[in-house]
Order: sequence, then C-alpha cells, then structure tokens
Amino acid sequence: MTLVIGANTEQVRLLLTDVGKVILSVCIKALARQRNEREITRQFLEAAGVDWRDLECIAVLRIPSSRTSVRVVETIARVASWYEGISAKQVTCSTLDVFDDQELAEAVFSAPALKENLKDAI
Repeated sequence: MTLVIGANTEQVRLLLTDVGKVILSVCIKALARQRNEREITRQFLEAAGVDWRDLECIAVLRIPSSRTSVRVVETIARVASWYEGISAKQVTCSTLDVFDDQELAEAVFSAPALKENLKDAI
C-alpha cells in the first residue's frame, strides 16, 4: 500500500492506494497554521485500518507554489521512511487537485522511487 500526502496553505490531501487502486481518499480544508499534518495523517491511517508498518511506500505531492506545507509533509515522509524502512516517491503537480483520485493513484504507481528509502537523505 502507498500513502500519498500533499499540502498547501489551505488544505491537506491524503490518498491510500494499492497497486494503482484507490482505497481511501480525503481532502481536509484547513489553513496551515490551524492544522497538524502528523495528527491528520495518523487519523487517516487509523480510519483506513492501516498501520505505518503496512505501508510499502509514501509519496509526497510536490507543489511548487507551497514551500512550507510541502516541507512539513516531506518531513513526515522522511521520518516514516527512515523509521519504518518505507520507500518514498515524489509526484510533482501544479496544484493538489490537478489529478482526480484515480489519476493520482496511477501517477504515483508509475512514479520512480526517490531512493530505496529516505534513510540516506537525512
């Protein structure tokens, strides 16, 4: 399973996918200063009945116009990748909603891995 996480100043988007098939998706509209991405991600995984150890990959949506929010979700991905040994991917897109859920799942499935995991990048 792959966790896809992206954020900008106005929202957080999470998608759980398995081999290009959407399992669960949510977009939470909340300003960056009023949210906790780590807690949102934990609750999302809990709602899906998934533990970090169940993930094979974490994909970060890189949005050029949102530097700080992207750094926050990248940090979550780096720590999980390092701690759990999960591989990581990055999908660059212009906005969080440029792909519908299925298109995003397919884009992430076909995206190359950044590294085997992000352990070496820390």
